[in-house]
This record gives sequence, C-alpha cells and structure tokens, in this order.
Amino acid sequence: MKPTVPPLAERRKPGLSVTLTGPHAPTTCQSCRVSGLDRGSGRRWIECDENDHPTATRLILCDSCSKLLIEKHPRLYIGEDWWAGCPGAMACCEGCAFRDGLTCTSPLLKARGGPGLPVLIGEGAKGILCGAHCRTFVEYTRAPECKGFSARPEGVWYPDV
Repeated sequence: MKPTVPPLAERRKPGLSVTLTGPHAPTTCQSCRVSGLDRGSGRRWIECDENDHPTATRLILCDSCSKLLIEKHPRLYIGEDWWAGCPGAMACCEGCAFRDGLTCTSPLLKARGGPGLPVLIGEGAKGILCGAHCRTFVEYTRAPECKGFSARPEGVWYPDV
C-alpha cells in the first residue's frame, strides 16, 4: 500500500517542536521528559515545513515517543544520526553558555559571521551489520567535542525552552 501525503491544511498545523512542552535539551525527550538519551535510546529529528522541506528545527525524542508521534503527525520528520554535527543539539552542548534550546548561538558559527565552529569527532570504524536486513554503520571512537564550548557561569540558570 502506497503511503498518502496528508492534505496541505493538515501539514500547516503547528509542528511537534511547537506543541510538545518538554525541555529543549540535547539528551532529554521533549515529550515524556526522560533524560540521558543517546543513540541507543532516543532519536534526533529534523522538522520539515508544510512543503516537506527540512528546516533548522530539531526535536529530541525517546524511541517510544518517536514511535507514537512521528508517523502519526502530518508533517514530515527526518531522523538524524546522533553523530551528525548539529551545534546546540549535541550531547557535548549541554551546559554551554551559547546553547539556546537546541540551537547554538556561538559567534564562531559561519551562519553568524564567524570563522567556523570546530567540532571534533573521533575516528570512525565502518562495518556491516547483517540480520534480517544488512546495513552499513559507522562506530566512532569518542563523542563529539566542541572547541567553542563556553561553560555557563556557576549559579546562573538557563531555562531549556
């Protein structure tokens, strides 16, 4: 059975990034608020606009909430690997003064007129996982590290909204 595209009026409704009330933090589900997510227990999603074009908006959902919400929503969401560079929405961004929700506001970002934000990712080891379906994967030796990280001052509270 071929999947049907929801009508444009349905796709114009607010996306999950607007309707979910959980914190916008890199390792916390925005629906059920479970924390400590990583590539084994959660997923980062790219929210698309009503015409199915990817936007800069990201969502973090645990696997259970992903299964409940993503397919049922009229908008398109694209799964993004935890290792994909996404300043503001990576685990190494937690506690950074430049993080605003799941967005990076560092002056080093090229998008903000800076020279570029260096994010180091460990060496990758490629492999093939065969089971019911074979797939290629890359396993990295260490978590990403941002060279533009600036710790939030002690005692200053930044809401994850």
